[in-house]
Formats: sequence, structure tokens, C-alpha cells
Amino acid sequence: MTASRQGANVIALHRNRHVRRKPKNTGIDFEMIRTVALRNALTICKRIVPGGRVVGAEYVVKNPNRADRNAGSFKINLRTGQWADFATNERGGDLIALVAWRYNVRQSEAAVRLAAFLSPEAQVVK
Repeated sequence: MTASRQGANVIALHRNRHVRRKPKNTGIDFEMIRTVALRNALTICKRIVPGGRVVGAEYVVKNPNRADRNAGSFKINLRTGQWADFATNERGGDLIALVAWRYNVRQSEAAVRLAAFLSPEAQVVK
């Protein structure tokens, strides 16, 4: 494979990693957790990445997973749940992905943790 073709494949993979894939049949109601989490986005952000501030519709904070000196490159959209560290190109499409990234766990584990935080009595299984 030529270097340019290999580079194109890497770019295609990089672009596709943010596509929301249909979860495997885990029995977890991801959509319900995602919806409830968005209603509580600021509370969740303050809990899992404390020390930030709200700027417009975004929560701006230092990246807790690296030696970030100043807040500014790591942002979480409080309306959509999308987040990104523009210094490292790490990003995700919702608050479940943020929890998975922050604690280095699978999406299913992140969803269960998030549901437990939102309501200890919450039904997370369909």
C-alpha cells in the first residue's frame, strides 16, 4: 500500500471514530441515559471534570487526563454533550463518551455509572 493511500485510510478511520454506532444488545437504555444526562449536563461536568467555568453554552475546563496548564482547549457543549480537547484532538459525541474517556471504561460501564449518578434508583435496563 502506498504511503498516500495508507494516509487516506488513517484519515477515514479517524473521521469515522466519532460516528455514533448502534450499541450492541446490552439491555442498557443508552438513549434514556443520554437524554437525562443532557438535562443535567452542568452538574455532571462539575462532578467529573471539576474546576471549569461556563462560557456561552460550553463548559471550559483543564483536561484532567493530561498535564493541562490552562483551561481553554478542553470544552464540553452543555446543549449537545459533545466534547473535545482541541490540543490533542480527543473528542466524543455525548456525556456517556465523556465518562468512558475520563475513567477509561467501556461505553456500557460509563452509561451504568452515569445512570447511577443521575438517580441511584434509575432503571437503566430496558
